[in-house]
Amino acid sequence: MKLKTSFFNRGVIFNDIKRFSWVGVVYLLGLLLTIPMGMLMINSEVENYGYYRENPIKRIFDFETGQSIILIGVIPIILGILLFRYMHVKKSSDMIHSLPIKRGNLYNSHIFVGILLLIIPVVITTIACVILNSTLSYNGYYKDIVYTVDILRWGGITIILSILIFMFTVLVGMITGISAAQGVLTYIFLFLPIGLTGLIVYNTGIFIYGFDGDSYLRGDLFKLSPLSIAPLVPNEDLMSVKAMLIYIVSFVIIYIVSKILYNKRNLESASQSIAFRSFKPIFKYGVTFCTMLLGGLYFAGSRNNIHWVLCWYIIMSVIGYFTAEIIIKKSLRVFKNVKGYCIYAGIIILLLLGMKFDIIGYEKYVPELGKVEGIYLDNSFYRLNDSEEKRLYYDEDNWNSIQQFHKEIINNKDKNLDTDNTNQAVAIAYKLKSGREVRRRYYILKEDYIKYLKPIYESKEYKEINNRIFEANYSDIEKITIRPVENSNKVTSITDQEDIKECLAILKDEISNQKYEDMTDKKVDWADINISLIEDKNKKEDDEDWIEGKYDNSINLRWDKSFVKFEKWLEEKGYIKNSRITPEEIAYATVEIKKDKDDTHIDQYDRYMNHDNKNIKRLDIFDNDKIEICLKNYENEYHRLDSNAKYIIGFYSEDKNNIAYGSFDEDSAPDFIKEFFK
Repeated sequence: MKLKTSFFNRGVIFNDIKRFSWVGVVYLLGLLLTIPMGMLMINSEVENYGYYRENPIKRIFDFETGQSIILIGVIPIILGILLFRYMHVKKSSDMIHSLPIKRGNLYNSHIFVGILLLIIPVVITTIACVILNSTLSYNGYYKDIVYTVDILRWGGITIILSILIFMFTVLVGMITGISAAQGVLTYIFLFLPIGLTGLIVYNTGIFIYGFDGDSYLRGDLFKLSPLSIAPLVPNEDLMSVKAMLIYIVSFVIIYIVSKILYNKRNLESASQSIAFRSFKPIFKYGVTFCTMLLGGLYFAGSRNNIHWVLCWYIIMSVIGYFTAEIIIKKSLRVFKNVKGYCIYAGIIILLLLGMKFDIIGYEKYVPELGKVEGIYLDNSFYRLNDSEEKRLYYDEDNWNSIQQFHKEIINNKDKNLDTDNTNQAVAIAYKLKSGREVRRRYYILKEDYIKYLKPIYESKEYKEINNRIFEANYSDIEKITIRPVENSNKVTSITDQEDIKECLAILKDEISNQKYEDMTDKKVDWADINISLIEDKNKKEDDEDWIEGKYDNSINLRWDKSFVKFEKWLEEKGYIKNSRITPEEIAYATVEIKKDKDDTHIDQYDRYMNHDNKNIKRLDIFDNDKIEICLKNYENEYHRLDSNAKYIIGFYSEDKNNIAYGSFDEDSAPDFIKEFFK
């Protein structure tokens, strides 16, 4: 009894329960309407879900639906504000602290009530879900069922996250003297690790050449906030021994720090923005720094001009600094306090100069090949994250070519930064023998690096990495479908096993012998090719990847116009008719000069192709041989602002309906077109 009396005050506990039990009731109703009611609603529509589809009810307990996360992110914060609101009202604070109750007992009693009101609704909801789960009939319908342990795990995670967010709200309440500020700052601090990291990373990418911020902003970043961790991490991991230790340590730290601050907090701090003088500089310069980064990032995204970014750094940091001063002092008479801002500006200038002159050698660093285990090269790091072992280059010739390519990009830094072309990205990653990974990403004009890229693109290793067709065996293929890009109504299906075998061998041979120039030209492909693999029903039932929707049962590639052998094989086998568009399907083609580089939409070219307009010079082509030449060489670049397209071509049917639009630049245009417009 003495132990209870020394840590808690029974009167405070009963008073809190009497005043704030409605919060627990609201939490309970919200959970019941979200979880058990959600189970009933889904169960009533069970026929709309396929047998092999993941159980939609299980998704509720995996936090994928989001409703429970909203409750977890609202109710504990409201409860934390209400229980300690008396600290932020001077009369209430003076009255409560004048009672013959130790501050420690007050603090412990409020914390006990808060935890109690958060646990009871979750426990009741969990019990209701367990009972409901055992009575519903959907268990026999879905392949993966909801087990009692799934529900219990959900309940445990919900309790833990609710308590942690509640305790964090209490901690923030000790720092500020205004309840509204407590709520706002709680959400800010909960997402601060995510937001601040994102701001720093993206702003760093503005000043450091080759720095790839996206590599640091993958899903792991969102695990830094309890409001975003649940939907991203499997429940088993959230309830692991390691996770439980982290929760316990976090709770103890927050509890102790909050209690220390509560005991040291002055009664006069009620209604003040920041309750402790020592926290005021942290708040002031934190607001200044974040505001500066936010302003620079916003302008960088819309202008991409380093000088304007620096200008906005200055403007936004000044705004942030004096806004923080006004909040702290609750007065507009702060504009004479410039000394602190000058110190801040000096530190930021030194930091930016260090980035500018690359004092750590980040921009020029290229790993020695002797330290390399494998190298990745692509347009982004997306595929590296999915299946690293299949995306790395191990051939030493490719290593040398990639390294020389990388060094040349570094040497051409100024030229590449001046290039207004964000569509040609290059992502390079070195996996070192030490286990470390070096990543760089650049935007370049690939035409300037052909001599480095050509041997890489034409290598066997590159083609096997970038074409899944080399993984296919003809005996695993159900059919091959060819669909012309100009006419979706035409389709060729190859189902004969011997033809599939020959077709697959020819396609592999065409890709293996394809030249860099053909791989990178802008010509419109003849058709889309889909290779459907035979479904393995045993694999579908047992493979977790299939259950999770990750199983890819087809291979897609394009019929490039350089695949001459493939076209000849289609003709010999009688498949050519519906595999590509032919001149016989086109009544005529019309060519005009592209007058306005800013015209980027197809409907704008309809007015160009208006034959009633006699003021526009145009070439009408009726000869099938010339139409075939146009079909083999036309490009799809007319819609791009950075396109070099000079001529626009439209292919038409007998009723003057458009079949396809395209373009030619000066090099790809047939001679008879250039001669006509000469």
